[in-house]
Amino acid sequence: MSIGLALKAFVAVLSSKETAQRIRQVFQGGDSPSGSTDPAKSLEHSSATTSESVKPAVVAFQSSRSDALTLLSTLQREARFLDLVGESLDSYDDAQVGAAAREVIRDCRKSLDRMFAISSLDDREEGTTCKAEDTCALRTRIIGNNSGTNNSGVIVHRGWKASQCAVPVWTGAGEDQLVLAPVEIEVGSHANR
Repeated sequence: MSIGLALKAFVAVLSSKETAQRIRQVFQGGDSPSGSTDPAKSLEHSSATTSESVKPAVVAFQSSRSDALTLLSTLQREARFLDLVGESLDSYDDAQVGAAAREVIRDCRKSLDRMFAISSLDDREEGTTCKAEDTCALRTRIIGNNSGTNNSGVIVHRGWKASQCAVPVWTGAGEDQLVLAPVEIEVGSHANR
C-alpha cells in the first residue's frame, strides 16, 4: 500500500465516523461498501469519499518551511526588524527614526553575522582604481558610462559574501509555518489598565 493512500485513509478516519466504521469492517473481514474484501481497494474507496473540506488543510501545510521565513522570524525575534519596517514612520521626525533604526540595525547585523559570517567580497578599499574586467556578473557589476576603450574604473562598493549559511532549523507544526512572530500578551501589573 502506498504512503499516500495510508495518509488519505488516516485523514478519512479522522474526519468521518462513517468512513472509520467502513475501514474497521474491512479489517475485521466484513464486506466493504464497494463489494471488495481487499483492504487496499476499500481504503481507496473510503478515502475518495472524504469530505472536500479536509483536503485543503492536508495539502496546504508541509512539515517544513522556507528558510526565508525562518530568517525573517529570527530577525524579528532578535532585532525587531519587522516591527521597524512595518511601522508607519510618517508621524516621526528623522531623529526619532534614526534612534529606533540604530538599535534594530545593530541587532540585525549581529544576527546576520552569526548566521552567515558576512564579509567584503573584495579586499581592495573603496576608491581604489582597478581594471573593469569581464567577470561573472554575480561578482562584479560595471556601472557608469563606459563610452570607449577605457576599461579602468574605481571601486565604489566592495560587495558582500557569506562564509556560511546557518539559518536556524524550524521545528514548529505545519499549520504554523507562516507565523513570523507570536502575539505578545503582557500579564501582571499592566494587564488591568
